[in-house]
Amino acid sequence: MSASFLALAALVAACGGGGGGAGTPPTGGGGSTPTIAPTGTPAPASTPSDSGSISVSGLSFADANIVYTCGCSGEGGEITTDANGNYTITGTAKAIPTQSTAYSPPGHNLMVVAYADNSHTQAWTMLFMGNSAATNLNLSSTPNNATANVTDTASTGAALYVYYQDAYSPQITGSDRTFDWFNYNQIIAFAQHLRTAPSTNETKFLSDISSAQQSGTSLFPGFLPTWNADAADSTNATIATDIQNVAQDGTAVDATLPTPCPAANACSGAPTP
Repeated sequence: MSASFLALAALVAACGGGGGGAGTPPTGGGGSTPTIAPTGTPAPASTPSDSGSISVSGLSFADANIVYTCGCSGEGGEITTDANGNYTITGTAKAIPTQSTAYSPPGHNLMVVAYADNSHTQAWTMLFMGNSAATNLNLSSTPNNATANVTDTASTGAALYVYYQDAYSPQITGSDRTFDWFNYNQIIAFAQHLRTAPSTNETKFLSDISSAQQSGTSLFPGFLPTWNADAADSTNATIATDIQNVAQDGTAVDATLPTPCPAANACSGAPTP
C-alpha cells in the first residue's frame, strides 16, 4: 500500500467514521336522512428518497461532500455524509453551482460523486431513485437492498463510463444530456460484470481508478461539469483513455456495456419508477 493511501486512511479515520370521521349529512328536503359512509383521511404522498454509504477500500468518507445530479441541466444537489459515511438523498437539496434555489432532479438516473473531507479523493456511483423506496435501485451486487448500497471500484467504474458516454457518445444528440438516456438495469449488469469478469481493458480501468483514489487524484474524464464541488479538480486523461478503450472493445467483448437508448426515458426494459 502506498504512503499516500496510508495518509488517506489516517485522514478519513480522523474525520469519523388516521382515522376517519362520519360524513356530514345533507340538510333540507323531506324523508329520511341517508347514511353516509365514513371517509378515511388520505395518506400523505411519499417523498422520493434514496440512501447509501460512501467508502474506498473499506474506509468510510466521513463528513464528505456529495453532489448528485440527473444531468438534466448544469445543476446538482449538494449534501453531506455523516460520521460513518452514510447519506440520504431526498427530493430537494442545496443547488450547486447557483445555490439560489433548491435542486430537485426531474430524472430518475442520478450520478453521485463523493469528495473525501480535506482531500481530493473521489468515489462515484449511480442511483435509480424511484417514486418510493420500494422501487429504488443501486449498483451494489444486490441492487434492491438499500443497506448494501456501498460504493466500490465497480460502482465507480460504471458511473464514470456512463458519465463519459453521456457526453461523447454520437448516439446522443442535442443538448439534453440527462442520464435517463441509459437503461439503469443495464448499468447494474455492467457494474456486476466489472466485479466478476472484467475484460483486459476493464481490469486496467479498475486498477487506474484505484490508483487515482489512493493518490487523491480527480477522476473526472474528459471535462469538468459545472456542478463539480472541488475547485481544485482537474480532468483525468488516463481514466478517459481507459473508457475509450473499453468502449472500442464494444459489446463483442462485454455484452453488458451500457449503450444509449433511442431517446431519453425511452429505454426498453428499464425499471419502473
